[in-house]
Amino acid sequence: MKIIFSIILCFCFINITFASDTKNSLINSITHLNPKITPDIKEKIVNAVIISEKRFNIPPLLIICLIKEESNFNPEAHNRFGATGLMQVIPRYHQDFIVLNGWKQEDLFNVSNNVTLGTSILKKYLKQKDGDIVKALEKYVGASESNHCKRYIRNILSNYINLQIKYF
Repeated sequence: MKIIFSIILCFCFINITFASDTKNSLINSITHLNPKITPDIKEKIVNAVIISEKRFNIPPLLIICLIKEESNFNPEAHNRFGATGLMQVIPRYHQDFIVLNGWKQEDLFNVSNNVTLGTSILKKYLKQKDGDIVKALEKYVGASESNHCKRYIRNILSNYINLQIKYF
């Protein structure tokens, strides 16, 4: 009985350490990509990313790299096309998800809501494109074959690889 209890305690400690290490690695990744982000915003982003990772089975570092490219970690980001928040979600294209969650358009400036919706969109596009990350990112950015799209995908994937090597 003592051996089983010791094994369970050891396993729990490893899981807690792993979760803590992952969170720290994600915070370090955000700092690396944009050192001006406040600790409070980093914490909110990482917490939302970890929840979305579990819900949608998307690597958290990929979500971080997508956020970097979309908004440079600015939760208040918006553009002339109506893209909103960290993941630059365009509300008019995703009204069903917004209504389903009882949100209003302005709720997409909430870090958790925006990361949840943005990650769900990426997951949907990955399913549509049979897991092809390049094609899913092309669809996410809304353009393919353009120089902008190629640069967008290259930035996300190179950041992902570099940060994976450096922090994970």
